[in-house]
This record gives sequence, C-alpha cells and structure tokens, in this order.
Amino acid sequence: MNPYLALCIAALALIAGGAIWLVFLRPVPELAGAGTIAARSFEAAHTSERDVWGPRRESSTRRQIAIPDGYILEIRLDGSGETLRCWREKTAGEPYVVGRRVRVRYTVRGIPLLWKRAYVVDLAPAD
Repeated sequence: MNPYLALCIAALALIAGGAIWLVFLRPVPELAGAGTIAARSFEAAHTSERDVWGPRRESSTRRQIAIPDGYILEIRLDGSGETLRCWREKTAGEPYVVGRRVRVRYTVRGIPLLWKRAYVVDLAPAD
C-alpha cells in the first residue's frame, strides 16, 4: 500500500474518531432547571427492527424490539424558554399533565454553532 494513502486513511479515521468523541462521548456538564409541561402526546406500543451482525459481518439477523405505550413530553424551561422533549413509559408519564410544574436535569450535546440536542437525564414533579 502506498504510504501516502495509508497516512490519508489514518488521518481520516482520526478525524472521524475525534468527531464522534466531540459529539457523543466527551464529558459535558449536567444542567438543572425548572419548567412546565407544555405538551403531552400519546405514542402507542410498536415494534422496532434492528439488524444484528455476526462477528465477521457476513450474516445478520433481524431483531424485534418491543416499545411499550408511552408519552412524549415537551417541557418549556423557565427563563430561557427553551423546549426539551423526552419520552416516558405510560405509567411513569401519567402524572405529567399539561401545565404541571417539573424539575428537570439534562445535558446538551452537539457540534458548536451547527447542531445541538438536549438529553433529559431526570424528570421529577416540582411539588
């Protein structure tokens, strides 16, 4: 193999690995805030299919994952007005009705100036 080609491939792998670390793996501060449930929508139970690959990537099998009934909650944070979205199983999401005050812990991940997403770590009633 040409050494320049190998060096280019290694550099691209290093850049891709750095991007994955920057977006998904680097430590980020956990933020906390208070807010109000702005919207709640029901999501019916369904199944999701995923391919599970063998050790040599020569064969795969389809695996079905059952997703139970649940609620998608939209939380409007006080002060910033930012809206967070999270999913809770039906029984855990029942107490969270529109207008209810909540405390939320979340992290924000993404690529600065290009993309960001907030992940809800914990949700609790403010009462």
